[in-house]
Amino acid sequence: MKNYFLMFLSGLAALFLCAGAEAGYEEGLEARKKGDYAEALHQWLVASDDPRCMTAIGVMYDYGEGLPRDVDKAAGWYKKAADRGEYRAIAQLASFSLNGAGNIDPDPTEWRKKLEAIEGRDDYADSILAYFYMDGYGGAKNLEKASALLTALVQKGYTQLDAVAQQAAKRLADQKAGVVEVDALTAEMARGAASFDLKYRDRRIVLSGWVVSVDRLSNRGYVVKFGTSTVPSSSPKDNILAIFYDPSRTEGVASLKPGMFVKLDGVYVGQHPFPLDDCAFTLFGCSLLDVAPGDIRP
Repeated sequence: MKNYFLMFLSGLAALFLCAGAEAGYEEGLEARKKGDYAEALHQWLVASDDPRCMTAIGVMYDYGEGLPRDVDKAAGWYKKAADRGEYRAIAQLASFSLNGAGNIDPDPTEWRKKLEAIEGRDDYADSILAYFYMDGYGGAKNLEKASALLTALVQKGYTQLDAVAQQAAKRLADQKAGVVEVDALTAEMARGAASFDLKYRDRRIVLSGWVVSVDRLSNRGYVVKFGTSTVPSSSPKDNILAIFYDPSRTEGVASLKPGMFVKLDGVYVGQHPFPLDDCAFTLFGCSLLDVAPGDIRP
């Protein structure tokens, strides 16, 4: 599954690049704005000891602006800039680490620490940190901080982040209202399946999560597989199957697509073996309450 939200944020890197230009860096930016990428590259190579210029060259390779797209070369320039403390380069490397791009160290804990150390100093870095907070990369999920960061960026004029900010705010409101996100249930199930069943069996539960796949299960309803917003693991600790009985209560489920973030309401009736997995989180009389489209998702 593609990481839609991260792709969306990473696509903003070139936009954030244009903010806060200063003397010695402006010549390349002006050329870039005019579409003269050859001149922009020339200006930035001449001043390539400036970490902002290093980042700008990395962006050109990253997005194929006047150069053949080469993520490894982009990462090389970002590393040079990050070693000099350039905030946007640090943010882009953190973004790369989640996709496995550019052979960057994939440890989300270290990248989250680096992003938190520069919080409030660069808008693009704050947008990537918000993503780490939203899905709990490198530490505990913190929807409150994610929502605050994204709202502040939208208020600064980054309206492209408005849909993501609204999603973070909605997830935060759901959390306060008692909606359980699938990853939290998965972690609890992994700690002890028997105790999990005792706690949740025959209880109505509202859950939310990222859709990985949707399949029809003969005449019993649908199987919706959930995972993380990045590529899901095959381990039961990292994904969960929800089997929805009673097809008459699952209107709209068949139209769900991978990458969507959905909210569902049903009665948990236990874990049962099915051909698609060793066990399944099984709901009866499930209703689809809300769908966030995948086009703003990572």
